[in-house]
Amino acid sequence: MSAAYRQSSVVTPELLAKDPDNRLIARGPRLRLGPEAIRDQALAVSGLLAEKIGGPSVKPYQPKGLWLELAGGKDYEQSKGDDLYRRSLYTWWKRTSPPPYMMNFDSPNREQCAVSRIERILRSRRWT
Repeated sequence: MSAAYRQSSVVTPELLAKDPDNRLIARGPRLRLGPEAIRDQALAVSGLLAEKIGGPSVKPYQPKGLWLELAGGKDYEQSKGDDLYRRSLYTWWKRTSPPPYMMNFDSPNREQCAVSRIERILRSRRWT
């Protein structure tokens, strides 16, 4: 319950005049991070994020046996070493068995085209 946590994010005229570009981070977006950013932030904060750029897709942790039924008897071959901790951008996806952590945070399921994510849709609606 730090002072920063309890701080209001209401934009007052004084605050807007003092920091119009929000460089002091006195206010923030009301939208949550996407599933890829949540995973990447968790890896970065823990010091595990591998910063290698480029290269082939990687296969991070998935529950054992998840692919057996859906892949016709072929099991998931998890990546090893630093590949487990690469950015979500490099994660290998299988449409019929997406990474569970992505689905837990409302990632599009990739079975159809998703022009915009759910938070953009919610932002455009007017709640009364």
